[in-house]
Amino acid sequence: MAARDDRRAARVRADAPRRAGPRRGRARRRGLLGALQLLGPDGDVLAEATEIGLRKVERADVPVPLTDKIAEVVWDEEPAPAPAGPRDWLLLADRDDALAAAVASALESHGHRVARRELSAEPDAVPGGDAAGVLAVPPPDLVDEQLVRTVAGVARALPDTARLWVATRRALPVEDGEGGEPNQGFVRALTRVLAFERPALRATLVDVDRPADLVDELLGDGAAREVAWRRGVRRVARLARARLPAPEGRPRRVVRRGGAYIITGGYGGIGLVTARLLAERGAGRLVLSGRSGPDADAEKEITRLRESGVDVDVVLGDVAAPGTADRLVAAARDGGKRLCGVVHGAGVLADGLIADLRADDLHRVWAAKVEGARALSAATWDLDLDWFVTHSSAAALLGSPGQAAYAAANAALDALAAYRRAHGRPATTVNWGTWSRVGGAAKLSVAVLDPISPEEGAEALEALLAADRPATGVLRFDPAAAVELFPEIADMPYFAALTEAAAAAAQGAARTTGPASTRSGGSTPPRPAPPSPPASATGSPRCWASPPNGSTRPSRSPTSAWTPWWRCASRAASNTTSA
Repeated sequence: MAARDDRRAARVRADAPRRAGPRRGRARRRGLLGALQLLGPDGDVLAEATEIGLRKVERADVPVPLTDKIAEVVWDEEPAPAPAGPRDWLLLADRDDALAAAVASALESHGHRVARRELSAEPDAVPGGDAAGVLAVPPPDLVDEQLVRTVAGVARALPDTARLWVATRRALPVEDGEGGEPNQGFVRALTRVLAFERPALRATLVDVDRPADLVDELLGDGAAREVAWRRGVRRVARLARARLPAPEGRPRRVVRRGGAYIITGGYGGIGLVTARLLAERGAGRLVLSGRSGPDADAEKEITRLRESGVDVDVVLGDVAAPGTADRLVAAARDGGKRLCGVVHGAGVLADGLIADLRADDLHRVWAAKVEGARALSAATWDLDLDWFVTHSSAAALLGSPGQAAYAAANAALDALAAYRRAHGRPATTVNWGTWSRVGGAAKLSVAVLDPISPEEGAEALEALLAADRPATGVLRFDPAAAVELFPEIADMPYFAALTEAAAAAAQGAARTTGPASTRSGGSTPPRPAPPSPPASATGSPRCWASPPNGSTRPSRSPTSAWTPWWRCASRAASNTTSA
């Protein structure tokens, strides 16, 4: 029996949308309303939908798959660059530093001229001159805040004609199982920040295990800004898309039913999102910590958590202060509960350029982020935790001009996580981008980042814990906007994947976008280009894409006149930003 070939087409009829207004007995709605009918070949109504609501959807409201917003740092093997000609060097190190002495001798044997000075945080201790390269070699006991201030002081004193090198000794976790030196490994964030604040310096971090490799790197004067040598093998750091392992069987549960969990910064927006996730997955007790008590909105959420059957304990105190971490552990384990996991989300912001870095601002940021995390790590070191999470920031992963202290502190969290894992302890660090609706940057419009929603953040955290990822960035990054705002990243191997993605996006747009008269009326409009930074009127916030007077070096103006790149808000109607 032959099948009937009915090629008659159904027709679709849509009424023009009208503005929605209030209706009695219904909630007040805003937007447009329309109607849709599906008609048969004879005009019969096959299906009808009325009062279809239309509303504008922002890019940030459209979820992005997790695999499209996770990133990591990878180390690619590369040969050393060919040696350049002899140059003048200024070597900053302790007088008896063996690494510095060996490097100075080797450079001089290759015809280079080397002057040596003591390494100091005081800018006056760094002489000017005609040195083409300045090498700072921090001794092993120069750590933490003092190391941040020292690198900042050296950078502040240098002219744009010199290239700044910072050499560390196995401070970075490069190979599998390496723990690095958590008190120094965060320096990578400072050189990343300097890449934007002082691009002419070409600030470069070289991490080595023997002097000869450092000499080879200095002689080559290559383009890479973050290099590690291990036993003669040269590796260059790059930012790449992270990948989650393929699922095998049932996904791993990350929350033990009835277990106890600690969350510092626990009644901030992101802390409460984390608390809700743990409660929904079966946590029995949540210990929420903060320096002051929860506000009214947080109290309501805590009440809802308790009504759901979770035991919620609020413990006040600065987690960096002696004894606070021990009190949190005691509260979690009270009554025989097992402490299963820790989330460190406490933090303080204190924005400022490296040129204007103040010791008191740095200390406030460092204490909350770094000393708090280390105190929690020490208090739980011998406990059988399932996981230990640090809420780090994309500022450390990307480099955030105007946020040197914050970037370095978050990089120290990443270094602590690597150290813990190398010593057989669980640790997961997450470099979060901006969040919508919650978090310190929720009300900011960001030029190169779309915010992730709280739902996306919770999904990401659970997936990363289930996969036991050691370090991952979670951010909705716009590479095309980044390259437009900061064209200098095109010359940085660290950002090669981003610049390639931006180029591919531009080629794709060129293929699909023609003259306006030929475009489909229903196509999605391209994202507008990032706004140009405002004019250099006194007091106007600026982005680092446009230094004053077109120079590559910032003026010594007050830091309030500058804005971190991730806070470069859309300023079509206003030239103001909010902190």
